Formats: sequence, structure tokens, C-alpha cells
Amino acid sequence: MATSRLDFLDGFRGWLAVWVFLGHAASATMFRAPLLDAPAKAVDLFMIISGFLMMHHYRERQANQPWESPATWRNFWLRRFFRIAPLYYLLLTVSIVFGGTFYSLMSEFLRGHVSAQPGGAPVADAILHYSFLFGLFPGHCATMPIPDWSIALEMQFYALFPFLALAMRRFGPLATGLTAALVTVISSRFLWQVYDTEHPKLLGSFVQPSLIVLKIGLFFVGMIGAEAMALSKRGHPAAAWTGIVALLLAAAVASKVVLAVTAILLILALSSTGRLAAGEKFFAGLRHFLGSRFSGFLAARSYSLYLSHTLVLFAVGVWLDRWPWFAAAAPFPRFAVLSAACTAILLPVTWLLFVGVEAPGIEWGRRWSRARAALNVELPAVASS
Repeated sequence: MATSRLDFLDGFRGWLAVWVFLGHAASATMFRAPLLDAPAKAVDLFMIISGFLMMHHYRERQANQPWESPATWRNFWLRRFFRIAPLYYLLLTVSIVFGGTFYSLMSEFLRGHVSAQPGGAPVADAILHYSFLFGLFPGHCATMPIPDWSIALEMQFYALFPFLALAMRRFGPLATGLTAALVTVISSRFLWQVYDTEHPKLLGSFVQPSLIVLKIGLFFVGMIGAEAMALSKRGHPAAAWTGIVALLLAAAVASKVVLAVTAILLILALSSTGRLAAGEKFFAGLRHFLGSRFSGFLAARSYSLYLSHTLVLFAVGVWLDRWPWFAAAAPFPRFAVLSAACTAILLPVTWLLFVGVEAPGIEWGRRWSRARAALNVELPAVASS
């Protein structure tokens, strides 16, 4: 079943991937600039958009795929698995096979400062990564040269999403949003330390926030925002306060930058035509920009760019460092040259990954879910005969 696309959100995903890539390039070259200093905020926005899109598409399909049906859940999980797993498994395998080389490159370019560390038990670490369970364990959540901790987090969200959607429909956005906020705040401020492994909290430390309870509030911001948009389309008076609930939740669990961007995205989502009494030209122009062909070009490559860019970044950085003019340059020229050189490589690489791996995986997921849906329709007829 076809669903309506939200081009401005797709385009925004593309720019978020660019933000992460440039943020890591800036960090690696010691270049300091607003926003580039915090690529983690882009990942937070990825989570909000993920929650929004999952809820939006779930609602779009509910006429033919009832929420309470286990078949709907299975088809959802099939589609999401084939969307994420093929490219991830390819780059994970590359990371495992050539892990020693990548770690040497990262350590050389970063002068020994490497956030990811090889796992203590390689076989166990590999099994946890291929099963997507590594994000549950502090010692395994950041052991690869690719930024896959967020992939584990995303898969945890997908596993829970059908139940979260049913809970929100049963108890409403306010109650579920408040619960998500409490879980996130308590987990991140009192139970687990994130980023700082030297000072663990009550239940330990995570190198990256790869455990779902640490970020569940962000996913719920997106889910509640999608509910607000659905109500707005029907002209329901509760649309405004539902959007306010999403913003209040964002204020409780996210930074000021993420809150501000979330507010802009909600305004774009709640205005189906982009015509607004205040700031009409700005929001209409922003919607057009995010829905443009170039933003769509970035959106199509956002996943492959996000997952592969570190493998290219440090290899190119080490090669450039062997040129005396680059090694002696100031941070900004180093950042600019490194970003440009990596872009020249990542453009064809991400295209190949999308065309050769991502797109076939998406199509496999669609075919499997359609085949399972057809089987579910035919089985009662066979049984009755």
C-alpha cells in the first residue's frame, strides 16, 4: 500500500547526515564552529524524525493493516529489518575483517584519541552486533569503527514500536509522553552515565546512549508530533495541544537546539499547505528547500553516508596528514580540505551503496511483507475448503 511521503522530513534527514559527517570532520581536525561541535544533536533529531515517520506510516496503513493484528507487526518488522540490515551487515563485516587497520588509522589521525574500542571477546562481540543486541551492553555499544550504536538503538525502537503505538492510542499522548519523559530523565540522570566511563552512575556507564530507555523520550516526541499532524489534517481541535505536548516533551528530554528545530519541524508538519499567518515566506521557503531535488538527493544517501563516512574520513585524514602543508595547517583549512576530499569519495560510494544494497533491501522487505499479507488472506479460504 502506498503512503503519502513527507518530502520535507526526508530532505531534513539528508541534511542531518551531512551535519554528522561535517561534525566528525570538524572534531577530527580540531575545528570549532557552532552546531558542528555537536553532531550528537543531529542524531537526536534523527530519532525524533524516526518516531514521527513510523507513526505517520502506521496511521496511513491502518485501514488495511489493523494495529492490533500480529500480522501488521510482523510486516512492520520485516520492512524495517530489510531497510536497515543489508547495508549494516555489509559495513559491519568490513569493520570486523579490517578492524585492526581502521583502528590504526583512527588512532594515528586522532593522535591516539579514539572513542570506539575493540571488544574484549571478538566472537561474542560479532554475534551481538549481527543480532543488533550490542546496544544493550555498555562494553559492546561502541566497539566498531562505524557509528553503529544508533543503529542498535533504532532496532530497539522498532522492536517496541507496535506496543508503544498501541499504548499511545489507549492512554493518549499526554500520559504516554509524560511516562516517556520520566523514563528518559530518570535513566539518563540517575541510573546510567553516558559518554563518561570514569564516573559510572548507579547502573554503570555507556560510551554512547545506545540503550532505548536513555532516548525513548525523543522517539515519543516524533510519535506525538505525527499524532498532532493527523489530528490537524482532520481539523480536530486537539491538534494544537497535542503539538504542545510534543514540544513540552522535547523541552524535558532534549537540548535547546533540538527543541528549536523540533518546533520548526512541527510547524511544517501541522501546516499542510505551508501557508502560515506568521513567518509565511520563511516556512514556505524552508519547506520548498527541504523538499527540493538536491535535498532529496541527500535524503536518498543519508543512511549510507551516516554509516560509512567514518571509514572514509580517517583513511583520507591519514593520507592527507602525510603532506607537510596539511599537517601544519590551521584547523579550518584542515577541516575544509578533509571534508572536500571525503566528499569526492563519498559521493560515488554512497550512490553505489544505495543502488546496490539499500534499494534492493527495501524492495525485498516490501515483497516479503506483501507475500505474507497475501498468505494471511488466502489461508482462511484454504481452511474453509
